Amino acid sequence: MNCINRIELPKLNGLTQYVQNVSDFGTQIVISTESIVQTYDYTSLEPIIQYDGYTQPISGMLTKNQNFVSTSSLDGKIRIYDVRTGSPNPVNELVSPYPLLSFDISCDNMFVVAGSEQVDVNKKSSPKVSFAGKPFDSDDDVGIFLWDTRMANKEYAVFTETHSNDVSQIKCHKQSNTKFMSGSTDGLVCIYDFETTLDENDAMIYSSNMEISVQQIGYVGNGSEFFYCITDMNTLSLWTNECTLVRDFKDLINEDPDKGPLIDYVVNCEFNGSDNNLYLTTGDISGNVDVFMVGIDNLSHLSRLSGGHSDIVRCIDYNFSRGTAISGGEDGLICLWSS
Repeated sequence: MNCINRIELPKLNGLTQYVQNVSDFGTQIVISTESIVQTYDYTSLEPIIQYDGYTQPISGMLTKNQNFVSTSSLDGKIRIYDVRTGSPNPVNELVSPYPLLSFDISCDNMFVVAGSEQVDVNKKSSPKVSFAGKPFDSDDDVGIFLWDTRMANKEYAVFTETHSNDVSQIKCHKQSNTKFMSGSTDGLVCIYDFETTLDENDAMIYSSNMEISVQQIGYVGNGSEFFYCITDMNTLSLWTNECTLVRDFKDLINEDPDKGPLIDYVVNCEFNGSDNNLYLTTGDISGNVDVFMVGIDNLSHLSRLSGGHSDIVRCIDYNFSRGTAISGGEDGLICLWSS
């Protein structure tokens, strides 16, 4: 792929704004930094609308149906924006009692699931924290919060017993609206189905201990038969949706150019439903990005994206159907790529 266009975010108080998330939004591009969400025209990269007003860092962003942009934040809120309104104000806000690190929305847009940061229970602002009618115990220091967007109150359920540290990832199943999985810095990946029960012990149907802090997880396969896991130690593994290990690629870091592309960190994995393949993106500290196809037996290097970034690339979003990608990084650049 070649870099066909790019734009640099304006500095904030003299400092470069890291691009944390990017999304191909049809005729628009959506990005987020720690403090703002911004949409751009895809062709001209002219800014369209900015969503701001965050008092704590933005921890996650996703787009739905080319109409809605949603974010999670350490202020404990999920904000949902409708880009069609042209308004910088959210059309919906969901509030949890704890800072939020991760979230996702069910395949039918009915449920929102979010994972929290671990909090110091001795410093909670209120001694009587509750959610969905469930009072928290004194040692409940991390939670997974569920909202039903059809309900007036919207608070649906909370799970506080599964994880013992930050819930770094939440991913909703791509076919079932009541299934999701969570990943945590405690090393656990857990799979849930709350179709028939809201009891946490019964809803959690599978779990696996990665023994390393979980950074990213995601479903793989057109029927979500598998999932991948990327850890903070830059390891990659593939699992069945019943938490059976399929392949452990172990540490992906490569400092020897004779053994292949230099890899200083993993950017992400992305599944392409059209060809039923999983693609891994890695980067080096100079801003080069490499793309691999993930097979059961090996990683096949496909291409290098160079000439766009000059620093660590934090995020990339592929549009497989038109052979394009959008990336963002610690250099404050948003780059457009095309094959």
